[in-house]
Amino acid sequence: MKTTLQYQSQLDWALAHGLFLHPSIERREVNGIYGMYATADIPKETLLASFPCDQLIDSTKGPFGDSEDARALNWLHAAACELGNKNTTFNGVIAGFESLAELKRYSYYFFNEDDLATLNDMHPVLCMWVREAKQQADHIIDIVAKAEPSCSKEDIVCTYLNMRSRAFHPFGVVPVLDQFNHSDLLGQSDKFSDGKLCVHAKVDYQAGAQLFISYGAKDLYDHAIHYNYFDQGGPHFINFGKKAVHSAEGAIGQKVLAHIKRFFPVNELDIAGQKAFNLNAPLVLLIEDSPSVDLVKALTEISRVRINKPAQETEVKAFAIDYFRTLLDDQIKLNQVDQVDESTVPDKLLRFYHLLKKEKAMLMANRQKLPT
Repeated sequence: MKTTLQYQSQLDWALAHGLFLHPSIERREVNGIYGMYATADIPKETLLASFPCDQLIDSTKGPFGDSEDARALNWLHAAACELGNKNTTFNGVIAGFESLAELKRYSYYFFNEDDLATLNDMHPVLCMWVREAKQQADHIIDIVAKAEPSCSKEDIVCTYLNMRSRAFHPFGVVPVLDQFNHSDLLGQSDKFSDGKLCVHAKVDYQAGAQLFISYGAKDLYDHAIHYNYFDQGGPHFINFGKKAVHSAEGAIGQKVLAHIKRFFPVNELDIAGQKAFNLNAPLVLLIEDSPSVDLVKALTEISRVRINKPAQETEVKAFAIDYFRTLLDDQIKLNQVDQVDESTVPDKLLRFYHLLKKEKAMLMANRQKLPT
């Protein structure tokens, strides 16, 4: 977390380079978490902040080409070089970074095997996601390190972790705008307008309220892994498409797989020699106490084939409800957070403990709403 002095340095640089920040906004620490707060009422659609993109570290040029996918690598490469440059002209961008020393205290990237074992005790799938995130990080860091041998590995690691937690793709880290926390319900996604990245108020904010932006609908695992905190009281999503695994065994399983591909992209899996699949669709979500529209669609279409007989829509719906209940029970069983004593969980893992409590409550709430 940035100190007041570091934030002021970032703010001063940003204002000198074209930042607009609404005069009724201040940065404040509440319950150990910094955020941006309203000092007066701010109506819906008010411009909260904007910054000219031509003042940012350029991600359109670099050793990785000019494609959309390459821009993240270009920015990582350029920003890591600036981090190690004592004469950088982008000190306001760098000032917003969490330091490597800070990241070593709580980032998933530095978890040891004991930490991972604790996560595995609470939820093996969460542990797997953390391991996969570390593998992905190492892969990208190695790519950049090979392209720029003069840049230290530590600078690349620090820049990558900051990029994942605070960057606005494809523009990279945007000073001051990166200080707004996330809420999908209360925050609006950033917009590009007249060469500037802009953030507007999604709702009417009263004086004293925290102001939010939206990072998009993200699974609560992704949120805690990459953003280094978890807001227990905020609204969250479960990426049910990715987490729920469906059998593709036998003739019926293959028919289900072929049918669902007409509606959603899938990942075909081999689990201990058994064919299976999950859905690679960002909006197949479990919301606080209800499935998303796309999740209902997916369950219905899977059930339409799996029922394996001519059926009325009421029968398909009843089958889908039963199938959904089974999938929820599978997810509830995997979540073993209630078997872990919170007092034994290291501070750096507490956000995962709390997210699993939240996940279990969401799963149970969805199950309880199903008709018997």
